[in-house]
Order: sequence, then structure tokens, then C-alpha cells
Amino acid sequence: KNLAGGGGVPSSTTETENMQVVETEPANPTDECFSLNDLISFYFKPEKLTGDNKYYCEKCAKLQDGEKNIQIIESPNYLILTLLRFSYDTKLQTRTKIFQDVHYPRTLSIPVCTEHTCN
Repeated sequence: KNLAGGGGVPSSTTETENMQVVETEPANPTDECFSLNDLISFYFKPEKLTGDNKYYCEKCAKLQDGEKNIQIIESPNYLILTLLRFSYDTKLQTRTKIFQDVHYPRTLSIPVCTEHTCN
């Protein structure tokens, strides 16, 4: 079994306007599993930097509220995903292991930033 996407099924790639679509072998989903598409969407959501999580502004030399964005500006030839299996609770300052399965679909949607969609 191939560790990077299933049982050695050849991948095919097609581009759409704002997405890179990668074909993979699907897993069997259950009610208690995460979807890889949902995890990718969550990863690319803007993160508010407020309260205890403010960023340090070098210009004004103090902590400021802000927003952190992550974007893909060019489709990669290869995409390697690492699933971190721990969740960190900032209030309790502890890590817990995530035991849910992750379902990866046959078609994976990767948001690619273009001239029209970039901030």
C-alpha cells in the first residue's frame, strides 16, 4: 500500500479556474471521521489574531489585532499533506491526541489563488 494516497492507483490532475483537483483512491467514510476537503478548507480560513494571540508590529513596537491568511499562489507539481494528530487547548495549555479517521475523497479540491481571487 502506498503511504501517500492509497493503493498505488495512478493519479491524474486537472486544473479549474480556482482549484487544483487531484484524483486519489477513496477511503471508506464513517460517521466519526473527518473529511480531508473540510480540513483543507479549515486550514485556509483566515485566523483572527486578537486577545492573547495578537501579533507584534515592528513599526509601532506593540501588540496589534490582525488577521493571518494562508494562500496557494501557484499549483504545486507535488502536494504532500501531513495530518497533525494533536489538538492544542490554549486555555488549558494541553495537547490531546485526535483519534478520528480522516476520509480522503477521489477528488481533492485545493484552492489556488489567482489574480482575481488574491487579496
